Amino acid sequence: MHAVAHERNMKLHVAAGLAVGLAGGCVALPLAAQLGLLLCVALVLAAEAFNTALEALVDLCTTELRREARIAKDAAAGAVLALAAGAVLAGAAVVARAGPALSAARPRLGADAAIGAGVLAAAGWLLGRGHASGRANRVATALGGALLAGAAHRTVAWPFTGLAVALFALAAAAAARRSPQVSR
Repeated sequence: MHAVAHERNMKLHVAAGLAVGLAGGCVALPLAAQLGLLLCVALVLAAEAFNTALEALVDLCTTELRREARIAKDAAAGAVLALAAGAVLAGAAVVARAGPALSAARPRLGADAAIGAGVLAAAGWLLGRGHASGRANRVATALGGALLAGAAHRTVAWPFTGLAVALFALAAAAAARRSPQVSR
């Protein structure tokens, strides 16, 4: 939760994972492709969380600019970058092989893309500007939740829709955590 609330790269990875969840819910992919994509999202998010933890631990151990601290932080960030690049390549390989599934989904893609764009816009607000206003956060959360309900109604792959719901909920919770507490 802390990483999603405060780390720019984790916010980007959550948004990318949400996009994978939304897209994957629209297309009936083979089981191996589904498992591969879900594993890629999980690995990238876990690696970014470990990177955040390692950076905090290094900062706890020394406040000086030390070569060893820089190496540790750079190596952890490099590991995340390598996993993210591998995830992009895996996604490209799935898309390259998904011709029949994409053709079958073509009649629905316009509406699915519109729903997905709305969910991503609401998540983008929550991840990027979610601290600005509690009221705006509630509106973005309600809008994204309603659109996700529409996506769930249309889904052809529940694991991906579940991923999208979980990541959107994480974005909303992180925004609520960052929001200033206001009295009513």
